[in-house]
Amino acid sequence: MVALVLAYLSHTYVWAAEFPGDGGIGSSIAKTTADVTTWAQDNLSGLTNAFRDTLTNGLLNPFQTVLTDSPWWLVGAALVAIGTVLGGWRAGVTTAVCVGLLVGTGVWSDGMTTLASTRWRRCS
Repeated sequence: MVALVLAYLSHTYVWAAEFPGDGGIGSSIAKTTADVTTWAQDNLSGLTNAFRDTLTNGLLNPFQTVLTDSPWWLVGAALVAIGTVLGGWRAGVTTAVCVGLLVGTGVWSDGMTTLASTRWRRCS
């Protein structure tokens, strides 16, 4: 109800739709953030690039190679098994349907590349 009243006021009265003030605090925060970001890009790029390259070449590329170069049926069976163990039989069935769709539509390799680049996290 409050949201409806506020939407009505901002539509009917110009004063209710205007942003208050000149945003002095926000602009100083934005400038400081931009300065810190520029400093980090200029001074830490060697460190962050080395970390990125190590992670990519040591973990992500080999994992992607396993997913895309292994037989689809073997990776699919492993994915279904993982889905069943972690999420129960419904998750296993859902995984099997999704694996079937990836194979049936011909985007298996693209799907495995995407899977290799996503962050895995188990939700409890």
